[in-house]
Amino acid sequence: MTKKRDWPNQLIVMGIAACLTLSAGIGSARASAPRVVVTIKPLHSLVAGMMHDVGTPELIVRGSLSPHLYAFRPSDIGMLEKADLVIWVGATMETFLHRHFTHSGYGTNVVSPLKMRGVTLLAKRRGTKWEPDYDEVGQVGMRSDDMNSWVDAHIWLDPHNARAFIEGLEGILARHDPDNGQIYARNGKRLRSRLAKLESELKTQLASHRTDVYLVFHDAYQYFERRFGLHPVGSITVHPENPPSARRIVEVRGLVVERGATCVFSEPQFKSGIVERLIHETGARHGVLDPIGADLNLGPDLYFDLLSNLAQSLSDCLQPVPRIR
Repeated sequence: MTKKRDWPNQLIVMGIAACLTLSAGIGSARASAPRVVVTIKPLHSLVAGMMHDVGTPELIVRGSLSPHLYAFRPSDIGMLEKADLVIWVGATMETFLHRHFTHSGYGTNVVSPLKMRGVTLLAKRRGTKWEPDYDEVGQVGMRSDDMNSWVDAHIWLDPHNARAFIEGLEGILARHDPDNGQIYARNGKRLRSRLAKLESELKTQLASHRTDVYLVFHDAYQYFERRFGLHPVGSITVHPENPPSARRIVEVRGLVVERGATCVFSEPQFKSGIVERLIHETGARHGVLDPIGADLNLGPDLYFDLLSNLAQSLSDCLQPVPRIR
């Protein structure tokens, strides 16, 4: 007697087996994804966007800490040793990593957007208006002809540089993880579209402020200013551990008064006593600019929120004062 087949049960078993096979395939693809460590929030956000649906990059400088003043921790060393790929800006920005990379034998697994094709580099601004950025102090082992000795490292604040970084990273991730190459390509295309939309919106928002002048805490915004046609009067550039001299206070007060600066901007990572003094003495308004997204949540949206917040802070502070009739 031929035994009657139990087709419904067979179909269920076959379906479960197919799902398990598919899940195993997805799991193996994700397991093969590189372990990526990123130093600062803005770059971490772009990398997170590129790795969407594949994995999550790790971050070294968390919270509201500044990479300029960050103290290297033992847990950071462990994170770096396990990484397949480390992404940083460079010795000018993450000074805490410069000596470690020099003596620990890191090689091709360290990536910097400073060396990527299509990234525009600007020289640090100097002179009375632009005090040297405090991260230049004590740079160990830096030669005068080294790129890090002259380049302004705040490159992520230009959306064109962000796009070039994404394009370079797409190829790097695909080489480390070819199984997920199509996902990286899809994510890169989506991010470039978001960047184009953001740039268009910010150009419209900031168009009316191209003749306004203002003073910033330290010279971190050159890339953003060049991209959107803004004109700061200068920077304070105070090292938190070294208060500005009386001479420097006189200089920046003179800049604010002479140029008629509308706003003086502080940063959330640093004390703003000098900013408060300048506001009191000159009558300028007080605004806050944050170049790294100190209070923003980690993830693919952080970079876009960061640039949007910069534009909004500038717009709010530079708005003309309504006349009272």
